[in-house]
Amino acid sequence: MGNHPVIDDLIESLPDKPVPVRSVLVGAHWTAVCSTNCGLATTITGGKPHDRTRSE
Repeated sequence: MGNHPVIDDLIESLPDKPVPVRSVLVGAHWTAVCSTNCGLATTITGGKPHDRTRSE
């Protein structure tokens, strides 16, 4: 694979058969995906998580 051992390990750990996604929930600063388990990711805006950007 490539020069990204963590990503390579994640890809190799995926099951042979696809697992259906039960739901995807998207908020202003996060995304949750539920399948066999659930995962939550934050959306970083500006320089910090949950940072409010100003329009000038």
